[in-house]
Amino acid sequence: MSDLLHLSLSTAPDAIYDATDECGGVVVDELLNVETLTSLAAELRPYLEVCASSTNAFAGFRTKRIGTLIASPTSRQLATHALPTSASSQYLAPYCDHH
Repeated sequence: MSDLLHLSLSTAPDAIYDATDECGGVVVDELLNVETLTSLAAELRPYLEVCASSTNAFAGFRTKRIGTLIASPTSRQLATHALPTSASSQYLAPYCDHH
């Protein structure tokens, strides 16, 4: 397994799309800072603590699936962040009527 390509926060969405298409995934450095990650962890902790892990190899034995991510203010900010939203829209466009 190869390492993921790291791109800077100033990388254009088109370049992120191209790199993702070529490499299968990328990491955008500094997209999330320590404060954001700390807030996200605190906001999601109550949901994750009561959620059981998946029970099969397909879903992952340590994976927790919760439907309340958007209840977190930080999750909402991340879900609407312009950079990943713009880059991912290029992937979704061929498969969606609307995105």
